[in-house]
Amino acid sequence: MPLSFARLASLALIVTVFDAAAWAESPSTAASRWSPIGLNANQMSIATGQPSLVVMSKGSTHLPVWSLSGGTAGQSVAGVVTGLPGDCAAVKVEIVVITNEETTSAAFDDVYRVHLSQLAEGEDVTERYVLGTPVRTALPAAPFVSRTILLESHYAVDPAATLWVRIQREPTDPRDSFTRPTGLAMVKVTPLAALQPARVVQEAKGYNSWPMLQALGDKLVCVYSRGGGHTIGDDARAVYARTSTDGGQTWSAETVVSDTLGYGEVEVGKGLDADGAMLLWVRRIGKGEWHHDLYRSTDGVKFTLVTTPKLDVRPMQITDVFAVPEVGLMALWFAGDYGDKPTNAWGGGNAELSAVRGTRICKALLTILGMA
Repeated sequence: MPLSFARLASLALIVTVFDAAAWAESPSTAASRWSPIGLNANQMSIATGQPSLVVMSKGSTHLPVWSLSGGTAGQSVAGVVTGLPGDCAAVKVEIVVITNEETTSAAFDDVYRVHLSQLAEGEDVTERYVLGTPVRTALPAAPFVSRTILLESHYAVDPAATLWVRIQREPTDPRDSFTRPTGLAMVKVTPLAALQPARVVQEAKGYNSWPMLQALGDKLVCVYSRGGGHTIGDDARAVYARTSTDGGQTWSAETVVSDTLGYGEVEVGKGLDADGAMLLWVRRIGKGEWHHDLYRSTDGVKFTLVTTPKLDVRPMQITDVFAVPEVGLMALWFAGDYGDKPTNAWGGGNAELSAVRGTRICKALLTILGMA
C-alpha cells in the first residue's frame, strides 16, 4: 500500500541490534547448552493428508521415515515434546530428511515448513500457534545422504507446557522442484536461553530511520539516515554511520556518510566489493532531481563517492550489491514508486521486465566500475 509521508518532527526512533551475549545463544552461530530432544518417525503420527510410514533400507541399515509426496499437497505429520528444561525460554526446530531416489540432485530443491503450538493449562490450543516460513534447500547429489534443515530458529516457549510440532512438505510451492517423495526421519527440538536485551546504536533527537547493518572484516557497520519526519526528500535528512568491534555491545561516534545541501538522502542498498570493501547505495532527492550515489568504504568510517550512474529508466531504489559466481557483482533495482499502480515494478505484468532490465543495467554499470 502507498506510504504516508506525514511529517513527524518530534519522533526519535531508536535503532538497535542484539548484543554479543545474545548471539552466544543464537542457533545460527553457536550450539545451545542443552542437547536436542529428538522425535523419530515412530514417535510422530499423521496430522493431515495421507503420508506413509515406510522403511528406507540400504545394506543392513533400515530407517523408518515418513514419506512426504513431491506431488500431493497437504501432507504433514505431528508429534509432541515434553521435558523441556525448566530454565529454557525458546526452542529451535530442525528436521532430518533423506531420500532413496536415484534422481536426486543438487539441481533440485524441496520446501518444508513447521507448525508450532503449546498445550498450556487453561489455554486454547491455538493461543500460541505459529506458522513457520517455508524453507527451501537443495537436495543431495546422491541417495541415502541425510540433510538437517533449520525450520525455526527461535520459538518462545513455556517450558512447563507440552510442545506440539507439525512438519509439512510444500510441493505446491514453486520453489519445490523435486517431484519425487522424500523421507522425514527425525525432528530435532533444541532448547534455547532467552535473548539478551538489545543494545542501542543511535538515539539522537530526530527521525532516525531505515538502518542497515554490514559486516566489514572484524567489525560491524551500522548506516542509517536521520531527518525531520517520515519523508525521503527532506533537506535535513542525511546518512550517518557507526561501527562496532565487539559484536554490537558498544558503538563508535557518529560519522557523516553523505549530507548534500538541498537534498534528502537515504541509504538503500549495501554489500562488499571483490576486495572486501563496503559498498553503499544512497538515494539523493532534491531540487526536482532524483539520484543514486554509490559510496565505498574500507573502514566503515570514511565513505568515498564512486559514481552517480545515469540509467535509461530512473530507479526508484537500487538494492543490495551481491556476488554471482562467474558473473561478478550485481545489484537489482525497481522503477515506478511505492504505490500499487500498474506502472510500478510489482504492478500488472511489469515485474519480470523490470527485474531483467535492472539486472542487465546494473551488471553493465558494475562492469564499467571494474567491480564485475
